[in-house]
Amino acid sequence: MDDGFFKPLNEQVNRVNLLLSHASEDGLDPVKRHRFLMCAVYPAVAIAELMIQNPKRENAGEKEALEARLDEIVPYHRLLQNVRVHDFHRITVEPPQPGRVTFTSSGPFTLTARQGGSAVMAGVGPDRVLKTTKNSSIKQDRPLDIKDGLIWDDSQEKWIDLFDALVAYLEGIQPLIDEREP
Repeated sequence: MDDGFFKPLNEQVNRVNLLLSHASEDGLDPVKRHRFLMCAVYPAVAIAELMIQNPKRENAGEKEALEARLDEIVPYHRLLQNVRVHDFHRITVEPPQPGRVTFTSSGPFTLTARQGGSAVMAGVGPDRVLKTTKNSSIKQDRPLDIKDGLIWDDSQEKWIDLFDALVAYLEGIQPLIDEREP
């Protein structure tokens, strides 16, 4: 592929690395750290989007195959997409508040009651309780749970710091970038 594709892709990688280096500075205020990390989410997600939306990839099947591969081998790919969607389109992902324990759970959730009931009970991550009876259902659309700055990852069933998720994501996506470089 030509350099016209890789130049913007590599620029996004450089931006994430720059923001991660600022976020890892010793003694950095937790709110500033959070803001650097949230800023790093956008170019991180853009890396995958640029790869998927590459104009040389005309076949829709190729795009779907790459998306599935990203989900399979790039750690936290879906999680970072969800963080970006919530931060940009729904409710801003707020920084942790020093001295306070904070919990945030975002949906949306669609509850459908058919000859029974459905309920979402308070809790975040593994502590959220979803209950249905009979033919009722609960559909979650990109749930995002945050507890004191840690984000719940459903696929790995654990709380993760955004910094660690971004580092693992970059390490996971780099081989895909390398195999496509000319």
